[in-house]
Amino acid sequence: MRNHISLVAVTSIALLLLSAGPASAAGTWQPPVSVTSALSTGQTALIVTADDSLVATWVEYDVDGAHAQTASSSDHGITWTTATRLSGPGAFDPHLLEMDDGTLVVSWELLNWPTGDVQSATSVDGGISWSLPVDISASGDWATMHEIVASGSQLVATWALGNTGTGAVQSATSADRGLTWTTPLDVSVPGAPAFDPEVQFVGSDILVVWSRNNGGNFIAQRSISTDGGASWGAPLDLSPSGLTAVEVELLVAPDGTVTVMWRGWNGTYPYMAAVRSLDDGVSWSPPVQLSTVGDWALSSTTVVALDNRVISTWLNYAGGGSTAVATVSSSIDGGLTWTTPVGVPLLGNDAMETVVGVANDGTATLAVSANNSSVWTADSVDGGATWTTAIRLSTQASAIAPVIAFDSTANTFIGWYGTAVQVDGRFVPAALAPAGTLAASGTDPLVPLVGSAALLAVGILLASRGRRKRTAG
Repeated sequence: MRNHISLVAVTSIALLLLSAGPASAAGTWQPPVSVTSALSTGQTALIVTADDSLVATWVEYDVDGAHAQTASSSDHGITWTTATRLSGPGAFDPHLLEMDDGTLVVSWELLNWPTGDVQSATSVDGGISWSLPVDISASGDWATMHEIVASGSQLVATWALGNTGTGAVQSATSADRGLTWTTPLDVSVPGAPAFDPEVQFVGSDILVVWSRNNGGNFIAQRSISTDGGASWGAPLDLSPSGLTAVEVELLVAPDGTVTVMWRGWNGTYPYMAAVRSLDDGVSWSPPVQLSTVGDWALSSTTVVALDNRVISTWLNYAGGGSTAVATVSSSIDGGLTWTTPVGVPLLGNDAMETVVGVANDGTATLAVSANNSSVWTADSVDGGATWTTAIRLSTQASAIAPVIAFDSTANTFIGWYGTAVQVDGRFVPAALAPAGTLAASGTDPLVPLVGSAALLAVGILLASRGRRKRTAG
């Protein structure tokens, strides 16, 4: 599922660190450090680079609108560089990745209704300086729901056209690490709305999946490029034509196994489904349901670990009831078979959003936001079969939208947005503000908080959804 979060309340970005400890959800949180003193929206992306630097990007409001900005930290978030503005006004949905040579690429959507462009900027010096923005999509279109991935020196971006009722999924490539881009090409067949594309490199090919309206319902489709994105093969249906498939996810395991997930609707209840390909996306297994029959399954996030295990989490409403529980299932064969779903309760609170990440020792970490605007976490050391008791990380109100990242010293960074107040011209979490401090502007601005918890084994980030990519590596 793609989570586009656009908060009306203004925000500030801050960082929390957990003290070192064993591989568990427990830990002691240290005081937060602000990344920026300005107001910003509730959209952010966070990665840990190969040299263990933290890099964040977000959209920040100014008098003329929202701008894409970025900053980095080389000391686990204790101090941050001065934020760099990357875009003009109208930025939305920033993405962030690191290429194999350390080049950083930030992409975003620049909205100028009724049009919108996908743009990018690059840094070759660890985020100290950045290129000017370049357009990826064609001028005059409304490009939205974009994704971007890298392999070697090549970048591939994909997005959906939203300016007409018959918009297509399109793509473009860059062979010079984002400095220039090819002319956009249609990937899906124009004529019906196609949306939510995801893209990955699969061997020497490029694979894109999306959901498309076939006139009766939404179906999951895929297309393959065997020439580096210069052309695209005919789309292939992955889901049954009579059943709805939306919120499509694409995963590629280290052994090359490809898994596609989606949320289905069979006319009675929504469910999670998966298909597998062992030949780089050419042919596929029949769809299988991994969520419990009769339960309502919504809002999934899925990762792939170094051992090729696929772990998926979603919000599960037992029997279609009103209580949501963060629920997990895993597959060791690329999605052909799945373990019995396991719920991770939040001590009486309903789950609102759930994400999962996996460290290279195989430890899986959940970050879950609850209906009381709190953020919780739990760990599993057996591939998701059992989980530690969830603990609450956030102490302030309005903590939502968690993200997860890992570094090579076995630290797990969990971020979220929480209530902030203005103290001496800066925004800090409400829990750390002096008694009697009023929320800024009479509202409850939100502040992203990021935490760190040490694991037993040393290793790098293997897979994370956080904002979007779920390949191992």
